[in-house]
Amino acid sequence: MTTRAIDPIMESTANASVDGTDLTPCDREPIHRPGAIQPHGVLLAVEPDRLRITHAGGDTSGLLRRPAQALLGEHVATLFSADQLRQLHGLAAGAGPARAVHAFSSAAGSLTSTSADVTAFRSGALLVVEIEPRREQPPDNPLAAVTSMLRSIQQTDATPSFCQAVVDEVRRLISFDRVMLYRFLDDGSGSVIAEATASGVESFLGLHYPASDIPKQARELYCTNWIRAIPDARYEAAPILALPGAPSAAALDLGHSMLRSVSPIHRRYLANMGVVASMSMSIIVRGRLWGLIACHHREPRYLPQGLRAACELFAEMLSSQLEARLAAENLKIQQRSAAVHEEMLNRLSQESELAAGLIRSRPNLLDLVPAGGVGLWIDGHFTHIGATPDRDEIEALVGWLNATVTDDVFQTDQLPLIYPRAERFAAVASGMLALSGSKTAHDYMLWFRPELVRTVNWAGRPTKAEQAASERQMLTPRTSFAMWQEQVRLHASPWLEAEIEAAHRLRVALLEVVLGRVDQRARERSPARQTPIRADALAAGELSLREVEVARLTAAGYSAKTIALKLKIGVKSVETYKKRCMTKLGFHNRVELIHYAMAKGWLSAP
Repeated sequence: MTTRAIDPIMESTANASVDGTDLTPCDREPIHRPGAIQPHGVLLAVEPDRLRITHAGGDTSGLLRRPAQALLGEHVATLFSADQLRQLHGLAAGAGPARAVHAFSSAAGSLTSTSADVTAFRSGALLVVEIEPRREQPPDNPLAAVTSMLRSIQQTDATPSFCQAVVDEVRRLISFDRVMLYRFLDDGSGSVIAEATASGVESFLGLHYPASDIPKQARELYCTNWIRAIPDARYEAAPILALPGAPSAAALDLGHSMLRSVSPIHRRYLANMGVVASMSMSIIVRGRLWGLIACHHREPRYLPQGLRAACELFAEMLSSQLEARLAAENLKIQQRSAAVHEEMLNRLSQESELAAGLIRSRPNLLDLVPAGGVGLWIDGHFTHIGATPDRDEIEALVGWLNATVTDDVFQTDQLPLIYPRAERFAAVASGMLALSGSKTAHDYMLWFRPELVRTVNWAGRPTKAEQAASERQMLTPRTSFAMWQEQVRLHASPWLEAEIEAAHRLRVALLEVVLGRVDQRARERSPARQTPIRADALAAGELSLREVEVARLTAAGYSAKTIALKLKIGVKSVETYKKRCMTKLGFHNRVELIHYAMAKGWLSAP
């Protein structure tokens, strides 16, 4: 079933004509270059060396008492005091600020008709200066406010209570009607996992939103700019004017701008929900967008720069704390699997039959990676424990893996959707974690997880027109937000990162044991293939630095594709270096390379 839902959090990137039918594909709109700003403030772009104004827009007449057109070509000294000019000179020097920074504040009458905050950032060769009137007073001590918020969330134990404390603290600070924590899921979709609301405000807690609502460039912008605000979504965008000969307004990158105009479709979404003011803060974990803190209010809210700075600092500190918590949880799983790993391998060295050491005794492979069942396909023989597909299905599945999968460790939580035949046994194997042994022998270790039928609550059922728009990667404004339930099938519980890492470590450890036994039988059948290791190659150190890097990572169990990504070279280059290395050392298989790597101490290298 195709599903589509309005996202009350994300900024849509589509445009609409007057009748609402002329839509722009989401992946093509340059949302960081809108050529316009929100009208409550002023934007000036100046040349860093001459401080001449090349672009102007916004409420220049109300704040600066001069129309935008009259400002073009003027020196900023006509607007700012000597102290303010020194601040701007400092910001314009060198590369300039990569992110928007607070330059100074001005009292009513000195620069603007009212007290204002001035921020600046670099946009290409230009310095962009933004002036916002101060309509609310900032907190007396923003740092103390952030410290108090961080102390509150640190006192929580589990991640759910941590997330709830986050939205509670943010709402306490800014007093918005609704504050949500939105978590991105592995498939790109997302859900509201924590929420704090005022009395009488509709709840979005638990609602899901599809990945198609969030185009690539929007995600990139959320990683670039930690905080975004719309004080009054009912505004009419104020165009930016450009000095003749200067780059066009549409060429001006406003990725770091607080005044940047947002999509008209997004503003219509907010209007349909009764939301007037909106603000969102990014949660970034290990350089990736993990989630958002999204805030809605039913009346205009012009948060002062000092309060926004406190929210931005909180988002950054929160991201660091969350990353540490997730790392700690991951470490616990790693420590548990490491203990199982060590005990299993110790016993395996004493077992004459691999299956007995891997699955029949305890701890076994199911203790290492939790699953409904696990099976071994070694040299054409199938052994299993727990719930797995039958032997014929396993044989076909292994054939498909060898024909289509290049990674040494492959995982999916929706096997029937990429391997249709798996729908026959979805009840036991909708999820699969596959660890390859010897590719030449088509060996695999396979963990299976059963189908997890779940109900997903979407934020409104899509209309036929919206479904059609979704297929064209376009957006239309939604008018209904009633919860719509969908039953999701052919999915399993996702594999955790620590579980996938455990499979990688197990593969490296078992290569010597499993592949050694398999390749020993192969050598016994073909004694002519035995070629002694070239002592001259070892002694002379013929391997180049790049060949050593490729050999080490190959011995450690990484696929050619992964090695290529790590070394930033092509997959074909990896294969070429691997072949040269094997030829120089006189090796015929990876087991020989593993022995050599262990002797050299390569496998313990970072």
